[in-house]
Amino acid sequence: MIVERLSIPEVARVRPRRFGDARGYFSEVFNARVFRQQVADVEFVQDNEALSGA
Repeated sequence: MIVERLSIPEVARVRPRRFGDARGYFSEVFNARVFRQQVADVEFVQDNEALSGA
């Protein structure tokens, strides 16, 4: 995850990193450890996204 702090205190833009090739991509959309360290303490654990070409 890429966490970017914005000009408003306590506001952050969180963008997933995307790893891809000709077959598709994998993206870890959410990671609790990174989010907890850089943004806020939360209960949500992880969210992934994948796309495979047909």
